[in-house]
Amino acid sequence: MPPFGPSCGHLLVLRLYVEQHGQVICERHTRVRKKATEPVFKEWLEVRLACDLDSLLATRVRLCVYNHERLRSDPVLGEVWLGRGAREESVITHWQEMMHAPGRKLRRWHYILSVAETTS
Repeated sequence: MPPFGPSCGHLLVLRLYVEQHGQVICERHTRVRKKATEPVFKEWLEVRLACDLDSLLATRVRLCVYNHERLRSDPVLGEVWLGRGAREESVITHWQEMMHAPGRKLRRWHYILSVAETTS
């Protein structure tokens, strides 16, 4: 992922997508952070899932960092996947904690990986 340094100049936005059975059922996003060298997104992106166990097991959450400077499309700078198909140990642990504590807010830090790292 490109560094967020003093010469970064990106307009950054965080987007959250919730998928069940391959369909996006919910989308949320933050405000754009302008030219931040170390962007901090102090916004809650809350999603409530009321579904049966089979649907919950087929659910995954994608959190993406986008460069919001382009007019036609925003390139993904990095992402994290939670839920079905997650590979990072910290992400898997976070998902399991959420499943065992419904309704409780859980905050965790995760590394933002490049799209190539999450699809390989």
